[in-house]
Amino acid sequence: MLMENQDDVCMETSKANSSMIHSGYNIDGTKLKGQLCLRANTQVYDKVCRELNVDFRHTGPVFAGFNDEHLKTMKAEVENAEKNGLKGVRIVGHDEMMALEPNINPDVKYGLHDPNSGTVNPFDWIMAYSRKCGDEWR
Repeated sequence: MLMENQDDVCMETSKANSSMIHSGYNIDGTKLKGQLCLRANTQVYDKVCRELNVDFRHTGPVFAGFNDEHLKTMKAEVENAEKNGLKGVRIVGHDEMMALEPNINPDVKYGLHDPNSGTVNPFDWIMAYSRKCGDEWR
């Protein structure tokens, strides 16, 4: 069942979310929210996107760091990602950051690269769910 507040899909919040599929590198994997995030990212999104014919792009975002405090936070997040069973989350240096994001502030010193995160088009996602539900409106 698909429930919408308006008389058509994608009229409000469902169309305007960030579209980010979080990997769970920075969450507490022992809490329910963390467990659901990790499970959804590793077991659900690829499968559901294939079934709905919606593109799930593993964009591998990078997060910029400019000082030692940022580096300290990034190291803790890499450790947390490993604890959560995520592979490939790593810290990159200035040169790799510039290669990954050529338009980034050239003062960047570090980056946290997370190949497990990605995006879906929220409009395509909701429209695909709508079709799967048979477009039945009440």
